[in-house]
Amino acid sequence: MLRFTRFAPLAVAAALGSAATLPGGAFAQQATPQAQTQTQPQERPSRIEGRIAFLRTELHITDAQAPLWDKVAAVLRENDRARRDAFASMRAARDQRPTVLDRLERRQKFAEQQAEATAKLRTALEPLYASMSDQQKKTADELFAGGGRYHRHMGRRHT
Repeated sequence: MLRFTRFAPLAVAAALGSAATLPGGAFAQQATPQAQTQTQPQERPSRIEGRIAFLRTELHITDAQAPLWDKVAAVLRENDRARRDAFASMRAARDQRPTVLDRLERRQKFAEQQAEATAKLRTALEPLYASMSDQQKKTADELFAGGGRYHRHMGRRHT
């Protein structure tokens, strides 16, 4: 009687793996251009518009505050695009063999971009925050807690 041990799946995987490497084997696969593009990581769609709509709704932005909010929303979009571009360039450079100095330079550039994005957001948010009611300020404090990582709190309120 055969016993199915915890090592059996490994043996099956090893056998299938070796069959796939045999030329003309039953499991041999040829790399097609379509298969190669499927393994390339694709950029995720941006969710910034949903985040902006969520924030506007949660903050109960009034008609009088709308022009100030529009400036904040524009900065959020701009920061999202800059962040996505920075990550795309890092992914493109990932296949190269960077030196420690290259990695430190990229880290420094990313930190500078983050600091710039934070400064832009603060500049745009200050006039809106000044126009807010006490309840709106409390909500903004909750939603933007954690250094501006407002998306961590989407869908849950901390009261």
